[in-house]
Amino acid sequence: MLLVQAILVFSLLFIRGTYSEVVSCNHKTPVCQCTTASDEVCEFNFDIEMLQTFTRYLLDEDEDSRGTAGSVWHINNGEWELVDPTDTLCGNSIRSEKSKRCTQPFGVDGYTFRSFIAVNGRIPGPTLIVTEGQLVKVNVINRLASESVSVHWHGMHQRNSNWMDGVEHITQCGIPPGASFTYIFKAEPSGTHWYHSHSGAQRTDGLFGALIVKEKEQGNAQYTAFLNKLNDMNINNYDDEKPGDHTLTLLDWQESSSLDLFTQIHSSIRYFEVDRASDLSGSGAGSTYSSDGAEIGPVPYWSGLINGRGRHNSVDYTNSILSEFKVTARQNYRFRLIGAQSLYAY
Repeated sequence: MLLVQAILVFSLLFIRGTYSEVVSCNHKTPVCQCTTASDEVCEFNFDIEMLQTFTRYLLDEDEDSRGTAGSVWHINNGEWELVDPTDTLCGNSIRSEKSKRCTQPFGVDGYTFRSFIAVNGRIPGPTLIVTEGQLVKVNVINRLASESVSVHWHGMHQRNSNWMDGVEHITQCGIPPGASFTYIFKAEPSGTHWYHSHSGAQRTDGLFGALIVKEKEQGNAQYTAFLNKLNDMNINNYDDEKPGDHTLTLLDWQESSSLDLFTQIHSSIRYFEVDRASDLSGSGAGSTYSSDGAEIGPVPYWSGLINGRGRHNSVDYTNSILSEFKVTARQNYRFRLIGAQSLYAY
């Protein structure tokens, strides 16, 4: 079976030729788009690691990877400020010259100081944009301390490449800590898709991102029908040149990590806040219900995020950094929505 898989992968790469565009994807690039022709290989690199919210990290000088030194920041009137003014590891301003070798902090909901899983230093991971029919390679390095990972390419049909589907213990073994794995698959069908961890509950800790497969405009009946439908609706000035600028990922954010939350739910069927250890003799918090009385989650609602940003109820709007989407008057746009949440519907 392994020999057959190897032959099929080699055949895909051989048919497409040897050229491969390696798209730069780091902590500064939320959108990574392949510009090569659809009959060439598009290659990305994923670094998966555990980081802390509200923290800037100094990068190693010899490579674009995470260093061991970090400094804690907070949001004041919509601007980032150092918590400890004497800690100038990355400069005393987000825009300082000294900050060039430092990552940007992620405030997430503006309130919760906790760990999260980052893809290339970001939450969510970068939005990948490829063309329908293109061969995609993603080199994944697992830098987590003790957990294996896998990446599922949600929506990809994986014809003749089912072992690249990224479901741990079913289509592949997990990628152990310190190890790497390369996913190779054909980008089909076109549309709005996403990738996420299929190991435990890592997705809810940040291991996910958007995967946009753009339609081939030439000879594509589906795309032509889509444009005709827009014309029927008198939508003539349609703009989808930069799909990454108008893609929304929704996530329900929790106060503690998914593993802690999972343990609480399945051991006691009750939820206690992390700073309420002295009250554990009480009943704890129960399920969350909608206005019509339907149970929508086994734990209290905490925060909602759009593209990794949101506002906890305890935070004033002036101390929030939210996702922004720029549009031009009288221009039509295609907004792509991806529901990455684990509990709540939006």
